Amino acid sequence: MITISKIRDLIRPERLDIGAKLYFLERGLNVETKLFGAEEIYLDSINRLTLGIFEEDGSDKRGKDDYVDAFRDIFFSIKKNGFNEDYAIPIDAGVITGGAHRLSSAIFLGLSSIPTVVSEDVAPPCYDYTFFAARGMKRYGLYCMMRSLLPFNRNMRVAILWPRGRQYEGNLLKKLGPLYYSCALPLSLDGLTHFVSQVYSQEVWTGNYQNGYIGAFNKALDCYRDRQDLKVFVYDRRVAVNDFKSDFREYAAIDKSSLHTTDTFEEARDIITYFISPGIEKVFNSIPRNKTPSYDRFRREIASLPDREMLEAMVFDGGQVLTLLGRRETQDCDYFSYGNDGASPSMNLSAYFDKRSANLSTELDGIHTSVFHYPIFRFDQVNYLRPEIVLELKRKRLQKDGDEKDKVDIKELELLFQVEGAMSKGYPNHEKVFFYYLRVRKKIKRKIVGILRELGVLDIVISIKRKFFSDSRG
Repeated sequence: MITISKIRDLIRPERLDIGAKLYFLERGLNVETKLFGAEEIYLDSINRLTLGIFEEDGSDKRGKDDYVDAFRDIFFSIKKNGFNEDYAIPIDAGVITGGAHRLSSAIFLGLSSIPTVVSEDVAPPCYDYTFFAARGMKRYGLYCMMRSLLPFNRNMRVAILWPRGRQYEGNLLKKLGPLYYSCALPLSLDGLTHFVSQVYSQEVWTGNYQNGYIGAFNKALDCYRDRQDLKVFVYDRRVAVNDFKSDFREYAAIDKSSLHTTDTFEEARDIITYFISPGIEKVFNSIPRNKTPSYDRFRREIASLPDREMLEAMVFDGGQVLTLLGRRETQDCDYFSYGNDGASPSMNLSAYFDKRSANLSTELDGIHTSVFHYPIFRFDQVNYLRPEIVLELKRKRLQKDGDEKDKVDIKELELLFQVEGAMSKGYPNHEKVFFYYLRVRKKIKRKIVGILRELGVLDIVISIKRKFFSDSRG
């Protein structure tokens, strides 16, 4: 038995499922305060892992409720009594082969060390993005799992494959190894311009709203390819091939128009948090490059704020979202207090700024769509409420005490965005058939393993497989 001093080192792309467990601990642990969807995402990950039967070998858990109850018991036991050394976490090749609920609890509680033991009987699994995506997990669930790892894992990085480089995607994937997340963004040329302007927001050459982001537009022209999506990959710097960016650019032979990668965790964190959430491509594609006079005034008022920290603690909704989208002019500016520090910017502000009386989380209560999980996006260093959320809120207000302006806004937003229906807690029939096929295949595989064991060659096969696994990760 060994003791790991850096528990967070065990967060790896091969165990993306830890993200679902952390998301549950953050948002769905307490029955009284749990937020919508957290338990559903956790159970959906278990659904994929167990192929729909919610059972596991060596456990008496039978069904969804058993999983939730057992997880809560594990967490509160570790919180009260510490980590039991009799239940060391098994590890092989740096990847845990069991004890994911206990590890997630230890990470969430901030423990400094836990007991581990070398796994000898179980080969390291690869429950990464590709695994869950292949088993049908929805994009919003995959995104939430990955994003939940951000506060605990500084090894996450982002690779952006520009549309011109998409034909070389296979070469890049070989260099990145197992992934935390991947998504395609179908962006128009203007949409790509806005994406470039935000990814390179610290660079002067991108331009700004006053000149139509001219530098970002020129960069987008170099990277654009008609009818070809931009592709984003969230990977682990420990797993990816060293200096893969230079090798890939040389292979693609189109230099910087093929690939962009983040150099620091902070860069990756911002891109993950604000620029690649599901459906964000609709936002980028809907923002005009030529802004309205109201937007110009908004930017001047923003520049008058006392400090950057105040701006960080504000999220703008309603009129400012529609102004950003070029849909109407505004005379004032509504905002919510935002952030975990409890900041409530209200002092030293001009009359232009109007603070909402309701708390943002309270305002979002009852919005049961996947966008609820990531309601904020950022543009030009300003936090905005997602247009899908604004549309839903305006529909609710219209039913209560709305006016003609709400009706006009709703029509404008409906032209661009449609809020998804309530998240389904069930699973489609075709998925059940697919899982049945995979369970049968798994039983056949076990029979083959049994035969190899009887023949005395199982250890040889496992050693070959482990060597191949290690080599494939570089």
